[in-house]
Amino acid sequence: MLKRAAASLWVSQPQKPCSMQPSDNDLSNVDLQANIVQKHELPSSDLQAKLTIVLHEYGPQLAHILVRSIAGEAARSELDVLAEPLKKLVFAQPRAKAWLQDALTSATFPSAKVSESEKRVWLQRIMR
Repeated sequence: MLKRAAASLWVSQPQKPCSMQPSDNDLSNVDLQANIVQKHELPSSDLQAKLTIVLHEYGPQLAHILVRSIAGEAARSELDVLAEPLKKLVFAQPRAKAWLQDALTSATFPSAKVSESEKRVWLQRIMR
């Protein structure tokens, strides 16, 4: 089961991007991830620029975490929780398709039983 602990992925901003290996706590803040990923009308262009930088740095990592979790690392009961950040990522971020494609073709993809054509079909259906 996923631990619903304090948010660590989006709150702290390390000097270098984090490892693409998700831990039990990475999905503990999916609501926060969903809210950050969606497009916002921010009052300050400086704030918008900072949010864009955060998304540029951590968007690929979020895509990896979501794909790995959906592909088998999360319990079935937790898949509904993952749908919201995935939906907001796809609809709000123009780079989402590339991020998800990279996650699907990653060597760390958790299932060897999923063919490349099945991954491609899944991505096409998600991006509609």
